[in-house]
Amino acid sequence: MKLEQQLREMQRKTLYSAAIEDGGLTVTGSGGITVEDQEGQKIFFTGSDPSLPLRPDGSQQSTVVVRDDAGQTRLRLWDPDPLAANGYTQAMWQYDHAGRPVFTTDVAGGLAEPWLNVPLYCMYAMAPGRYPYTYLPIADLVGNIWEGRVSYVSHPVIQVDGTWGQATGVNATDYFLDIGPSTFSWTAGLLETTNKRFDVSHLLGDRNVPIALRATPHAGSTGAVAFQVLGCCLRQT
Repeated sequence: MKLEQQLREMQRKTLYSAAIEDGGLTVTGSGGITVEDQEGQKIFFTGSDPSLPLRPDGSQQSTVVVRDDAGQTRLRLWDPDPLAANGYTQAMWQYDHAGRPVFTTDVAGGLAEPWLNVPLYCMYAMAPGRYPYTYLPIADLVGNIWEGRVSYVSHPVIQVDGTWGQATGVNATDYFLDIGPSTFSWTAGLLETTNKRFDVSHLLGDRNVPIALRATPHAGSTGAVAFQVLGCCLRQT
């Protein structure tokens, strides 16, 4: 009778209650484990997922997916673009109830989203009045013009948005961003409002990192130079 019952259980392929002791449970190949709620909604899956883009070698990605009871994915481990130039690296993605990413890790290390603002403070005071942007006479481009501090380097890229270049006269200027032991630079001639991005992945995990912006005019420059920071943030690659 016991053997007949075991055969019936095998035919049903449904396990109603089980305890796994020493040795654990191993799922190999293209298998996976799915958890469904009482309505049959898949709320958890881990294993090989054929719906994801293939790895560079043509094999399926393994993943972990958590969904809410409305069927919306809230957590996923995957690489949405395995053939990208930065190589195949899975990242953790967390979504809100509408499917918008609210937290992701970066393939270069650290966080990708959300971006985090880095406050910068102007060390130069212009005369009272209203101005479209901060600008300095060539002679006043001495020392740091903007300063701040990164409490924790959590992302692999820093971005600074601003207005740079020729405000009056004729000039070209080299701008410098100092963050910790690293210095990045760019050159502006004509007036422009742009953002500059720099790789700080080597500083990931560092705390209380000083950051400063300064500038050096080219020889023969005259007039004034625009130096308006509009925003600064840590962001993804």
